[in-house]
Amino acid sequence: MPTAVPPLDPVRRHKRKKLWIDDFRGTADESVEAWLTIVPQEVQRQLAKSGCRKSCITAQQLT
Repeated sequence: MPTAVPPLDPVRRHKRKKLWIDDFRGTADESVEAWLTIVPQEVQRQLAKSGCRKSCITAQQLT
């Protein structure tokens, strides 16, 4: 007769920081070039919302 396997302790997970990210989508009639010009602005806005300062990527690094 097989023996019962003892239950394992649940794996503890680290708390993760919640990201405050808005949807960032283009529209069907928007050109790729127009959408790409908005990307650096959106990155800066998202970084400002998250409070990221020196260690985060900047919009200038994207271009």
